[in-house]
Amino acid sequence: MGSVGGLIVDVGGAARFLPADLAVAVVPETQIIQVPGLEPPAIGLALAEDRAVAALRVGSWPRGEMILCQVDDEFVLLVGARVLASGTFPTTGDDAVWTSGRARLLDVRSLLLRAEAAIWEARTVSGDGRRR
Repeated sequence: MGSVGGLIVDVGGAARFLPADLAVAVVPETQIIQVPGLEPPAIGLALAEDRAVAALRVGSWPRGEMILCQVDDEFVLLVGARVLASGTFPTTGDDAVWTSGRARLLDVRSLLLRAEAAIWEARTVSGDGRRR
């Protein structure tokens, strides 16, 4: 069992773990600009830490804090999660262990890939359902 720094966040009532190598910053609520054609979990674009980033909805927590993450060279803003704890946590596999139990890894890379795939799918289908 190792230890990894990061955040424990509430996502829809479930505790999830965001390692520090993904979670860049917790930022104050910012305006999200709606973009036509986006598919969930993508909800728009926002300005965070002087960067224009895609905003992804990960939970239903009322806005107030958002989490800026970096996946490879791309930045994304997670909306709807609430930070429960920060620090260094013992890990087992991808899970973090904290005072209230285990927190499964929040797979931001998969969320981002799913959002991008849905956007590209929507762009390749015309209004009548035929491929262009």
